[in-house]
Amino acid sequence: MVNIQKNNPELSTESGESITAFLLSELRKMPLSGSFAVAVSGGMDSMALLHASHHVACERGVELYAFHVHHGLQAEADAWVEFVQGFCADKSIHFNHVQLDPSTRKNAQSIEDWARQGRYAALAHMAQSSQVSCILLAQHEDDQIETHLLQKARGAGARGQAAMPTEFQRFNTTWRRPWLSVGQAHIRCYVAHHVVPYVFDPSNLNPQFARNALRIGHHQAPLSVNDRLQILTDIQMAQMSLAHDNAWAEGILLPHYIESKNDIGEVSCLQNLILRDYTDEQQATLIRHWLASVGMRMPTRSALKELIRQLNNSRIDQHMCWKHPDGGVVTRFRNTFIIGRLFPVGHVGKLKQLPMTHDVYGVDIERLKAFGLTMQMRSGGERIHVHPKRPIIDLKLAYQNAQVPPMLRAHLPLIYCGDALVYAAGIGMNIDECVLGGQSLAWSVD
Repeated sequence: MVNIQKNNPELSTESGESITAFLLSELRKMPLSGSFAVAVSGGMDSMALLHASHHVACERGVELYAFHVHHGLQAEADAWVEFVQGFCADKSIHFNHVQLDPSTRKNAQSIEDWARQGRYAALAHMAQSSQVSCILLAQHEDDQIETHLLQKARGAGARGQAAMPTEFQRFNTTWRRPWLSVGQAHIRCYVAHHVVPYVFDPSNLNPQFARNALRIGHHQAPLSVNDRLQILTDIQMAQMSLAHDNAWAEGILLPHYIESKNDIGEVSCLQNLILRDYTDEQQATLIRHWLASVGMRMPTRSALKELIRQLNNSRIDQHMCWKHPDGGVVTRFRNTFIIGRLFPVGHVGKLKQLPMTHDVYGVDIERLKAFGLTMQMRSGGERIHVHPKRPIIDLKLAYQNAQVPPMLRAHLPLIYCGDALVYAAGIGMNIDECVLGGQSLAWSVD
């Protein structure tokens, strides 16, 4: 159902204009130098942000995009896509949407968690395909208060009670929340003043979801002004505590960062960090900061405790693999802690043919024309010769020499020219089957 709110007779024209000026001023604080996007569900908050963003985009002469995610959970969702698309067409706003597949939800994963994770991934995908580096989110001060209270009820520390940051990085995209200091009452007034249409999501009334239950309770018994100010003060104190923790953790971790091999799925690596040198709480702070630095969602206390236990107790030759619910993994290989991404066996990735040079080994051009290249996965027993002054060795030993952790090896392909192994991802060219000045290769996961 689409609700078009008429002007509230209790609001004067002056109040509507002053609130508009306030919301636009908050939006103008965002460093939006180039094209940007708004994540739009079609609800009141995101439609208000899209309407205001259109005004600012026109002021600055930049392109504006609206990204919508169809979760595939409600019958009305198709109409919501059409509604947002129609609004964008009227205002010449670029529109894109992605539909999620509910069958991809894991057995132990809540609908809320699945929808949230799928939504962020889908929005980032649209941003990358549209070459947009920044997405605006419509969360406001009331959402911030709810997040703090929910995290506090779960026993979260400073990171959880600090609620939502104004800006963060995830999926190689910048996300900003320009209205975290704006109450929903102001947004409601803006929508009424400008007659901004929006849709109503009936699932917001379902008390089965924790946030909805809290929101319904606040609607029935609103927070007093003093309670609201105290919560906002608590959030500010938690954010200051978190900033202190982050500065301390970054100072400890900085000397231990080493370059990660992104082409094979590594995301971040720490070398020679001895967690046992720190207290249990400090260990948790260090690992939380490390995970957050690559945009990973914080694990539960019990899951974090298990991760730290494995990092501390796994032998240097033992293969540990701690899996994050969102798909990332953490492993230890020798004296290095690694955050990585796992891909299914048979993941194609990208195979590139590099510029040929006379002193680099590559596939003989005539042989390449005759047989082409094929991609296969390891079957066992393969051997490779990676350097003229080194012996032929088993592929397993070659991976170890190249510091490729076991958890990443399964998705690394082997490249054949005819029946000859010419290249192993993560290792390099097999010089026994190559020639100097031939076609050299490079593979990456994406």
